[in-house]
Amino acid sequence: MHDNPSFENKRDHFRVIYPETERPRFWVGPKPFEVLDISEKGLSFAVDLQNPVVSRQVVSGVVVFSSGVRVDVAGKVARIDHARGLCALKLDEGVPLMIMIEEQRMLRQKYIELKQRETRG
Repeated sequence: MHDNPSFENKRDHFRVIYPETERPRFWVGPKPFEVLDISEKGLSFAVDLQNPVVSRQVVSGVVVFSSGVRVDVAGKVARIDHARGLCALKLDEGVPLMIMIEEQRMLRQKYIELKQRETRG
């Protein structure tokens, strides 16, 4: 255990944070939103003032990952941050752990290979 509380993970579920170029799409009806981060029981996606979201509103849709895997999700709006352009959902119907692990593995592999190419020069 670390003395510094910043090392402690206060979340109940593992979370994947996506680089801008790797973000899955969260489809709510015909409208796609960029997924900023995702866990088994939570999802943050990009919003703008033209697509208002209401606190405590129930939102459901489909997350489409770069691999083509599609996952139905549903939950309530837990937080809206218009300054940062994001909406956070607390999911009732979420993402399976195995998909989370695969997403992390894919991102790590891709960025390790990219880093190795950069260092070789």
